Amino acid sequence: GTYIRVGTVNRKASEDSITALERARRKTSYDELPAYDVPWAELDLAAFAREYAEASGRKLDQAGYGKLGLLVVERDASYPTNTAILLSDSGVRRRLFPYAKIECARFKGTDTKVFLDQATIDGPVHSSVELALAFIKRNIALGSKIGEVYRQDRWEYPLEAIREALTNAVVHRDYSIQGSDIKVAIFDDMLEITSPGPLPDNIAPDALGTGRSEIRNRVLAPIFKELKLIEGWGTGIRKMRTELEAYPNIRLALQEAGNAFQVQFVKENYTTEVTPEVTPEVTPEVRMISVMTGEMSRTEIQDILGLKDEKHFRETYLLPAIEAGLIEMTVPGKPRSSKQRYRTTAKGIETLRRLNQKAEG
Repeated sequence: GTYIRVGTVNRKASEDSITALERARRKTSYDELPAYDVPWAELDLAAFAREYAEASGRKLDQAGYGKLGLLVVERDASYPTNTAILLSDSGVRRRLFPYAKIECARFKGTDTKVFLDQATIDGPVHSSVELALAFIKRNIALGSKIGEVYRQDRWEYPLEAIREALTNAVVHRDYSIQGSDIKVAIFDDMLEITSPGPLPDNIAPDALGTGRSEIRNRVLAPIFKELKLIEGWGTGIRKMRTELEAYPNIRLALQEAGNAFQVQFVKENYTTEVTPEVTPEVTPEVRMISVMTGEMSRTEIQDILGLKDEKHFRETYLLPAIEAGLIEMTVPGKPRSSKQRYRTTAKGIETLRRLNQKAEG
């Protein structure tokens, strides 16, 4: 029979594993395979095309989709590749790739017994990183210190390192594995990101960050680069380690966990001491949630604040509030949906409570 390595154990290969080995022998990646049972016209790639044009300066047509590896034409029929489906905002993505999502959870303490917060991010894969990062911001602390000249805000974990880890998880996960999704788990003592699919056989965990790189998804990865979501091949781990230089109390741990790969940001010398509460300032985003009631549309919030410039409102109020975890979208998979509404999160409510206490005191 055929055996594969899973962690430190040799295990008899499943039919899916044998198929993956056959693809590797043919030097074909799963994400570039055509989906012959899906008509090209069934995909909604409008949001992706818009973001691609903004990032690259090039508008996509039929030929452009083909050059990117998203479209295959055979016998005068057009078929999307698996990557095209993953980037689409279509029901077919949820049907064929129900596990191409990120499950996020904040746990109480250092185990998984009690959930404090949960979120499922199941939109197009290129938009999932920022939404997962917004969940993380909602569930980690933001402290402040006053320097000689100005105030400095410091997150509990280095956000740029986490963004790199999330992006790597999305770009390099094995999308042929059914039944597994990317998981973000936040504990009191660490933040953990798990991505389906082990490292390639010729790369060991201790070789990561040395510049060596092997691309699992040969269509998706270059597209992420053109979208400016990644800088280059083999630089992600090095960037994480560089960002962690400013966090000597956080250790980066890289490891295979069964048929998956994990990145852990572990607090050294963790104790159960309570972090002093930081009183929030009345920033634009805090001012915004102070006038919100229930679920509101963008125009309703903008009108009640008396703001006419939509761009200014988005950049100064709306997006910072989402990133800080003060509000959340009712349709998170479709940021530009006509049905989109916004509501204050538990963190936003707590922020307002602390402000009111300060005012009363």
